[in-house]
Amino acid sequence: CPEFILQAFKLEVGHPPGNPIFMLAGRFFVNFAGGDVSKVAACVNTMSALLSAATILLLFWTITHLVRRLLVKDDAVAVSLPRMAVIFGSGFCGALAYTWRRPASMKIGLPGGCPTSSLKACKINSGQSQKLAVGSIVSR
Repeated sequence: CPEFILQAFKLEVGHPPGNPIFMLAGRFFVNFAGGDVSKVAACVNTMSALLSAATILLLFWTITHLVRRLLVKDDAVAVSLPRMAVIFGSGFCGALAYTWRRPASMKIGLPGGCPTSSLKACKINSGQSQKLAVGSIVSR
């Protein structure tokens, strides 16, 4: 989207609500263009692809972590092959469901979701949240 590439290059105010994380990350990647204006769009598009990949990877890790906590006991040493297939399959399906969205929202939505998904992954992997979801889901 040329509007967001221009906003990242000039750091101008975007249309409401705007996306400040996208613009600041885009500005960081625009610095790699080395002053060559013809490479600005390629730098911003590279940033979008990298942040989208990071978002999807964090989502995959989060889903597989949660499903593993639901399927595998805490004291288990090994995971059976069918359960491993279920764990990876659920992560793969969740990541694909997040990936296949409208193309217009993909350019902005996925990179903007990277900080959010990383915060979710940190919360899920922290020690205090181990009691959080598993006990409430299993007890129902």
